[in-house]
Amino acid sequence: MPYTVKDGIIYTSACEIAIVQNCNISCRSCGHLSPLLEKDCLSPEQVFQDLSVLAKYYHCEHVRLLGGEPLLHPQLLDIVNAVRQTGICDRIRLVTNGLILWKMADPLWEALDQVYVSVYPGRAMTSAHLDICKQKAKQYNVELEFFNFDYFRESYSELGTNDQQLIGRIYKTCQMAQHWGCYNVYEGYFYKCPESIFLSRFLPNNPSSQSTVDGIKIEDSPNFAQDLIAYLESPTPLASCKYCLGTVGKLFPHEQISRKHWREPQQHPIEELVDLEYLSRLENEGLDIFDLGASSTLIDAENYHLPEPQTQVSSL
Repeated sequence: MPYTVKDGIIYTSACEIAIVQNCNISCRSCGHLSPLLEKDCLSPEQVFQDLSVLAKYYHCEHVRLLGGEPLLHPQLLDIVNAVRQTGICDRIRLVTNGLILWKMADPLWEALDQVYVSVYPGRAMTSAHLDICKQKAKQYNVELEFFNFDYFRESYSELGTNDQQLIGRIYKTCQMAQHWGCYNVYEGYFYKCPESIFLSRFLPNNPSSQSTVDGIKIEDSPNFAQDLIAYLESPTPLASCKYCLGTVGKLFPHEQISRKHWREPQQHPIEELVDLEYLSRLENEGLDIFDLGASSTLIDAENYHLPEPQTQVSSL
């Protein structure tokens, strides 16, 4: 399990907060389903309230602020300050596609510890904007890192599956929930993964009409730490797992796809979208397999160069 417990406190590497739902690009098979969601932002007050309570029972190395595209949040600095005030983490990391990072105001650079940029084919920042970001990161001692994503994995199926054994296999090998610790906090609830927040919001066949069915309510209670551990260690798949491919969806070259047609590739059952070979590898070799097909190595700002234009693809 990606956490330890000491003196009643859960210690882990991260906690994620999708502070804004919408995005300025439309990546096919986005795990946060941003192309389908309306513009909506978490308030600094909500973030402070949730993390203040959670911090009594949970501490992480860093809080990841993401979306959607977090730089679209009109109160981003207030969000960062709210997180900092709760004391729940050692560092605050912004995860962005970087397209408007060069516009980020100096007080935000000063407030953040880390900025991780996910670079997608056809949607990279310009060389001039990259230079601005490097200069700001150096000026304010911010750790600036880049990830080039050339491939995605299928994230979900609109039709799902009734194969309970397959659902269980996907859940047990889900690196987000079981290994990477992509735990999320959203509107008063704690979730094992971001998909468990958003899948139930729009799938017509999903029996869970509210996303809270897959999360645990954050409460200031003597039993909350034990309840949270029981939730994290539960072997029972979540309701959204019926439609989710975890981290074993088939691999495909990354592309942008119009929001109008975004759902069309997902009109297949789980059985047609799952990568059974990779699923078996995770079952046999363990969940720490580095998926070389899905992304490149993390690159620090000093050594990062923009992708070659001829390798970039866009369908928008």
